Amino acid sequence: EPDRSLSADGRFVHDQRVVNLGTCRWDHPPALQPTHPSVAAEVISLKANYPGIPVMMSKTDVKSAFRLVWIDLDDSTEFVTTVPGKPFDIPEDLHLVFMVLSFGFGGSPGEYQILAQVVKTYHHGHHPANALWNGGGLTSWFLVDDLVLVEVMIARRPNISKRVAHRGIRFMFGPEAINEKKELVEGAW
Repeated sequence: EPDRSLSADGRFVHDQRVVNLGTCRWDHPPALQPTHPSVAAEVISLKANYPGIPVMMSKTDVKSAFRLVWIDLDDSTEFVTTVPGKPFDIPEDLHLVFMVLSFGFGGSPGEYQILAQVVKTYHHGHHPANALWNGGGLTSWFLVDDLVLVEVMIARRPNISKRVAHRGIRFMFGPEAINEKKELVEGAW
């Protein structure tokens, strides 16, 4: 859970070590992540341009991020999980075929990153209507499935930035894509 307590919900675990051995990471897009210096540079830039005004950060988690990215039907045989049937009073084991990326597959971060980049580009393509009061263009980063926002606390800018970011996430990944539980804990400025 967002507060680091144990969740009552469970997830299927895919052991994809064999699949990963047969997959070259260069066959997938790079999963470029923001560096601490790049985020720090934005904070320093905002502090220099808006002296005395607080700079704040917020994080939005994309809920079950890899599960929102469909895979090619021809690749589905690599995304099978076997579940013992006995706990469900079924005499045979169940073979679940997933049609989405999974945690554990070495290509998932890069394949997911394509869609995250679309959200980031959408966010960066917006700016508050009144730049005099709200500042210029918006900036964000994706750290795997977490959208990171850094904003100076002037006028409506933080609210505008978060609203545009959430709209981009929902547009790309669907209406339920924002992890509302985590948003309550980690999404505050």
